[in-house]
Amino acid sequence: MRSIAKLTVAILFVGVLMLGALAMIDNQARVALHFLDWQTFQLSIYWWLLIALALGFLLGWVFASLGSLRRRVGMRQTRRQLAVSQQEVERLRESP
Repeated sequence: MRSIAKLTVAILFVGVLMLGALAMIDNQARVALHFLDWQTFQLSIYWWLLIALALGFLLGWVFASLGSLRRRVGMRQTRRQLAVSQQEVERLRESP
């Protein structure tokens, strides 16, 4: 079963590489991005797309990490509160 999964991943990887090569060949026109009075240097469309993809992955990873960190901090606080509550319950059980 693992060999089928590895083969599938390998085929998908080769397919993505082929699509990337086709995108690079097909999008070689050089363009500059304009925003208000600001203009970037000229790069091929492929490189602009690759930069946008990389920035998207980076921002997604950062926001996912922040969310994960927030959840871990919340879980740590909840565990502390649970421990205090359990100690309180044990103290009340032992008192007459």
